[in-house]
Amino acid sequence: MKTSDLKIAKQHIDEILKYQAVLSNMLKRKVSIEQAMTDWIEKGYTQQYRKKK
Repeated sequence: MKTSDLKIAKQHIDEILKYQAVLSNMLKRKVSIEQAMTDWIEKGYTQQYRKKK
């Protein structure tokens, strides 16, 4: 993970927590916050929060 992705993820932790709840419900097992954050970043959600150059 890139450092910039982690900074964006920390700023949007509430969105990641909601994402974690949805994943846990869909998978019918507990998903850790680390797993949810990694998946959130890999799915490209950080792209929409990056500043355009």
